[in-house]
Amino acid sequence: MTTELKPGERLDDLQRNGYKIIQDPGRFCFGMEAVLLSGFARVKTGEHAADLGTGTGIIPILLRGKTEGSYFAGLEIQEEVAEMAGRSVRLNQLENR
Repeated sequence: MTTELKPGERLDDLQRNGYKIIQDPGRFCFGMEAVLLSGFARVKTGEHAADLGTGTGIIPILLRGKTEGSYFAGLEIQEEVAEMAGRSVRLNQLENR
């Protein structure tokens, strides 16, 4: 699946399950803290997880790639960043996860 990037955006490979994420260095890019947090979070088989202030959606995407949770959600109030996260979810075909 391909996605169209907007001016200033880039597509980064997450090095997990073939997942990629759309980021815009002029607006927001995830940091090492998000990657570390996703490494410490535990989501058991069948559980749901929510990330409040998800930014680009990095934590739910990484958690989906490493756990057996059944549903992952990210909440973001910045409209442009939330839209970017939604496009990353669709790019990775995670809409129903």
